[in-house]
Amino acid sequence: MLRLEHDDEWAELNGNFLLPVHDELICEVPIENAEKGAEVLSKCMCAAGDFLPFKLTTDVETTFRWYGLSVEDVSEFDRPDSLDYDSMTESNIAWIQCMLIENEYLMPVYKNPDGSKPKGIKAKGVNGILSDELRAAVEDYKKRYNLQTDQQFLDHIEAKVTRGVLLTFTK
Repeated sequence: MLRLEHDDEWAELNGNFLLPVHDELICEVPIENAEKGAEVLSKCMCAAGDFLPFKLTTDVETTFRWYGLSVEDVSEFDRPDSLDYDSMTESNIAWIQCMLIENEYLMPVYKNPDGSKPKGIKAKGVNGILSDELRAAVEDYKKRYNLQTDQQFLDHIEAKVTRGVLLTFTK
């Protein structure tokens, strides 16, 4: 923790150490510094054991929130241009599912074609399948934040998830 707090590169990335949890450090960096921040965090944690007769290794997981979806998983999907459900791709629907899950909405989880339980992010409801639950969650989100248009929804939820910013819109 001390190595991280005194690391000049960490400071340049605007990294913040938030909380130790057992053998984990919970930290935050601006999204544009996520990859480099993960490298610096790993470097500092491994260096903390440089007195040991063996090298330490670390696993760094980059998420939008503690125990949320990984930034890598979310970034593989495409943001839709609109909420025209008829023209959306599976990737567009999965992007909306990711954004909603990051805002504590539950999405339906469907078994695999062979009847087995899904794994990874599919087990959390990111499957690219348009459902009534997704439509209802979008409408609930729009109502909760008083968003009048589909574009406002897309802009607002993306900013909230990726930057922690709530956008305001005037009528």
